[in-house]
Amino acid sequence: MIYGTTATLEKNDEYAEHGIAIVDLKNDSVRYETFGTKDIALIPLFSTSELAYILGENGKMYVYDKDFHYTTYEPFKNLPQQQYYDIYENGQLALDDHRILYCLRGIGAEETYSLGILNVEGEPNFQLFNADFANTKHWYEPLYQNVEEKEIYVKEMSNNKEDNRVIILDSESLKVKAKIPVESNHLLDFIVKINH
Repeated sequence: MIYGTTATLEKNDEYAEHGIAIVDLKNDSVRYETFGTKDIALIPLFSTSELAYILGENGKMYVYDKDFHYTTYEPFKNLPQQQYYDIYENGQLALDDHRILYCLRGIGAEETYSLGILNVEGEPNFQLFNADFANTKHWYEPLYQNVEEKEIYVKEMSNNKEDNRVIILDSESLKVKAKIPVESNHLLDFIVKINH
């Protein structure tokens, strides 16, 4: 089992063991991994039966194999350099075994958000699929994928309530099918589509 940790408080009131915790349930033991970074937030992002993907706010991805050997990748190297790379709160949705719809919060001269696809097949990389969702002041929270309707529902939010919407994407082409204004969409948790 892997989980992220901001640190543990030692007896001398100093923080230690930031990064991720790797729990061995058979031996009741925990070890901590920082991948050689210092004070970098690490987020367990995704796993398959073969691999586990850990994302660092330094923009690097650490991928464990079954033997817990890891390889380091830079999935955001195609984007302009940011001071920090972070996921926006609930800003991810696994679309299949290789693709994650992902809201990247980039912190550089100013905070911006980009919605794209984090593809973990082969060498992990992040690709913007629509320029309208790149480096915006809006942030995105994918709700869920309706497999039968082949649609993905995403909340688009901003500090200006008039710009708050639900975006419906085609799950195959990732083209926008509709944008529906929703004034208080931060309260929206679920969408039901009824066909007549």
